[in-house]
Amino acid sequence: MSAPSNLPPSSNRGTSVTSNASETNGATSVNASEVQLTREQIKAFKEADARSDRRLALLVFFATLAGNLLAFVASLADASGLIVPLVNMVSPMPSVTIAGSSTILGSELGLASNWVKTFQERNAETWELPIAGEIERKIRFNVNPVGTLGGVELAADGSVNLLAASEALLDEQIARLASSGVALTCAAPIGYDVIVFVTDITNRLTRPITRAELAGILGGTIRSWSEVGGSPEPIRIFARENSGTTDLVLQKYLGHSGIPSYVTGCQSQADCLNLTLSTRGSLYWVSLSWLRLQPESYLVPVLIENNEGLTTDPLSPQFDVWNYPAELIRPLYMYVLESPRQGPGAIEASKQFLNFVRGVEGQQLLEVHFFNTHFNTPPGVEVHLPPGFGPAPSGLPIVCR
Repeated sequence: MSAPSNLPPSSNRGTSVTSNASETNGATSVNASEVQLTREQIKAFKEADARSDRRLALLVFFATLAGNLLAFVASLADASGLIVPLVNMVSPMPSVTIAGSSTILGSELGLASNWVKTFQERNAETWELPIAGEIERKIRFNVNPVGTLGGVELAADGSVNLLAASEALLDEQIARLASSGVALTCAAPIGYDVIVFVTDITNRLTRPITRAELAGILGGTIRSWSEVGGSPEPIRIFARENSGTTDLVLQKYLGHSGIPSYVTGCQSQADCLNLTLSTRGSLYWVSLSWLRLQPESYLVPVLIENNEGLTTDPLSPQFDVWNYPAELIRPLYMYVLESPRQGPGAIEASKQFLNFVRGVEGQQLLEVHFFNTHFNTPPGVEVHLPPGFGPAPSGLPIVCR
């Protein structure tokens, strides 16, 4: 029986199988080659990864090292910040408290701050410390402008090293300090202050007034400006309360320091000047050093003859203190105090500061602020110092003992 006609010849079937096997073998051969290449690539990738790991490890190492270095530097800075206060605790710089006259120490004037700044710069210590490096150490100052009387009160507590005064200490004040265990180690004049009388800007006098007329005005016997060469305007007097400047003038001309009932009291220099400028026929007296801080166009000085009949304008660049009334020129004083409450080195630092103030550099700063140097004592001005201070028989001044 013959085969069905739709079946392929047997030879063709055999060829087809052979061909498929060959393709299969070929496919198998290609796949093996691909597997072999992938393993090499994987090996290369692993080697690259190893190199990357080493680089990453180095990067981490250096980053950690840098962080540690930064932390070390920061710890050094912290150590420096701790070392300086520690050094100041172990070896403290002296601390000096200056209290007293607002005429001398007032912050608005700026004289005391200039003295302190210059003195600190001249006397600074430079230390080279491990870790902290170079540090600058200065004497510390505390300035307290409470007025001369207020300064004496503070000094009685033993908390003041230097007392600045716009008037000489009285015997009873010195005795009070002594009874509190406070002794005077140094006492000396440091300059001279000029007291100026001013009036409102509409009040124009035709002539200077005499010392006797000024005494009559302050004493209440002269009540109108027409009696001293001015307009028929009542004289209205203003005086700053609790002021050494006020007390000094009243003591000189009236023999007492109490403000009379016909004089209007005011609280501060600025308040008194504002009242003076806004009141017709006014009269007020104040320190020249403070007055020169005010607008010149607002200031009208009352010219006063000295005991020789000479006059000089205190607001003029040609002002000559030698031609000014001696009773309106006051010495300024500074005292070094010693008490058991004072810190180490404070007495010696206070002495150094007083010598600086009385020296050329300190006096130059004084004159910049319109005071007069103690090198040139005006005629007729008396300086009052406690026993044991002042000119010695040799002529040399005794400042400290």
